Amino acid sequence: ECSNIIFLKTSSIIYSGGYHYLQRGFSYPIYDYPGANISLSNLCELNCRSDDHYSLFCGLAKICRSIEKITVVLNYDNHYLVELIKVQNKIKYIKLIDESDKYYQHDNRFKDIFQALEKQAYSILYLNLNCINSSFLLSKFVNLETLILSKNCNFENLGTTSYSNLQIQYLN
Repeated sequence: ECSNIIFLKTSSIIYSGGYHYLQRGFSYPIYDYPGANISLSNLCELNCRSDDHYSLFCGLAKICRSIEKITVVLNYDNHYLVELIKVQNKIKYIKLIDESDKYYQHDNRFKDIFQALEKQAYSILYLNLNCINSSFLLSKFVNLETLILSKNCNFENLGTTSYSNLQIQYLN
């Protein structure tokens, strides 16, 4: 019934038997509802987890092209989330929160997600990271206005990069 959904937080979606529901009693995925292609096509903001069901990311990637703000709680690299990021026209805001198993940390974790972000680098104005893949190139993000990095991040690429539009840099 909603003609224009602009924000979606996936933690409010209940997963069951490979499908997700907005409420109990519905029996098919959110992106398959009648009119979903219209209501979700203007989605501007997504708050999700990398371990959300793959079908959610597949369905959204078929419909959504205008997501500008993405917040992701990272548990592991997710190919379907990567595809959703790749098909967006102009991502402006990215926040990545690492909640992966602390015993499984290595230099290449979330490699595919970071590579997808690099392809969107020109449009990204706000970048908030509490982890960085060792191959991630901050130098590609030439239009950054806000950069927030955790003390745990590797700053090697930051020192040699010039950000003419950077207004704020926090280290939390």
